[in-house]
Order: sequence, then C-alpha cells, then structure tokens
Amino acid sequence: TGGGCPHILAEPQRTNLIPYSEEISQYSKTQTTVIDNNTTSPDGTVNSSKVTKNGTSDNDRVYVNNLVISNTTDYSLSAFIKNDDIVNGGVSTIGVRITGGTLFRQGYEWNGSTLSITSSQGGGTRTNVLLEDFGNGWWKIGFSFTSDGTEADIEIDIDRVNGTDTTSIFLWGTQCEAGSYVTSYIPNFGTALGVTRNKDQYEKTGISNLINSEEG
Repeated sequence: TGGGCPHILAEPQRTNLIPYSEEISQYSKTQTTVIDNNTTSPDGTVNSSKVTKNGTSDNDRVYVNNLVISNTTDYSLSAFIKNDDIVNGGVSTIGVRITGGTLFRQGYEWNGSTLSITSSQGGGTRTNVLLEDFGNGWWKIGFSFTSDGTEADIEIDIDRVNGTDTTSIFLWGTQCEAGSYVTSYIPNFGTALGVTRNKDQYEKTGISNLINSEEG
C-alpha cells in the first residue's frame, strides 16, 4: 500500500508483438555479440542476455526487423537493461524505425549503474517516456508513439556516444504493444503473432456493510 490506502493494479488486455522477448540472440545484429542466459534478470532467473559492442560505430545494435504494425495507431515500446561496463556518459537507446516513415528514438545516459533520461538522438514525437528502477542495477525504459506506417524495426543501441568502445549491457524483456502507455511485461517465447494478456477484472460481494452513501 505504500503507507496509504490499499489498491489493486488492474491492467487492460495487451499483446507483446516481439517474438523471443528474452532470447536476444534471435534478433538481427549490427556489429554486436550476444550471449543468452548470461545473468539474473528482474524475474530472478538467469535468463537475460549480454550484448557487447564490437567497437565499430555508434550504430552497434540489436534489432527486431519487419515487425507488422497498424498505421496511425498508438504503440508503446519497452525493455529492461542493465549496465555491464559502459563508462560514465555512455548512452544506450531504444527506438523504432517505421519503414517509409519516422524514426523514434530515446536515449538514456549511464553513470555507473544509474540511468537517466537524455537526448532522443532521433526524430519523432515520443510520449510517456519511461525510466523505472527495478533494483539490482536493472532499469525499465521505453516510450509511446503514434505509427505512420505498417512495418517497423525495433532497435536497441548499446552506446551511441562511445562508438569504438567494446562494452556491454544486459538486455531482457523487450516489448511492443498497441496502446498509449507501457504496461507490465508479457513474455513471448517465439510466437510470431504475439502473446496476449487478458484484461484484469475484479468483483466485490458481501461488503455492503463497509460502504455507505458517502464514502468507499
């Protein structure tokens, strides 16, 4: 309850469109090396991937390409990341590149294991930019955007500031969902059409003596 009134988190139905949300080696790669099941993720399992720059350019990344989306639709993108050895001032980014449309990209700057929101390093209007501390060095990052096409690449750049460094991050739980804000993580272990979480529904009975006409 956080010291206040108890409450229940109720979420809408959402679908994670990204296959292999925890197996980053399945993604396309640009000058990166991926080792799956390398360290403990936010769910307490050793199932997150280590992604290392080959030190070629700012664009050392992993990406999911040709993701089918709908035009003029709100989507939200998110992932969990943790620093391995990126130096202070290094910037990891998460982005979506619409085929024939807009590039949306959001940057996050490292200071040791601490992360902060920084410049977007890309165009497009991003809303509900997310930075949430999940403990043990893990951060949930992301943002929402309105699509202007029907196909997209989801991109995560390791460090866009220090292009020639051979440094690493840990990555887990990538998600792209239709909706104007990020919801909780939905694992997808290879389902091309996405994995759906049904909306939460709650009923209350037998408590009429606890609720009167003025409060409750």
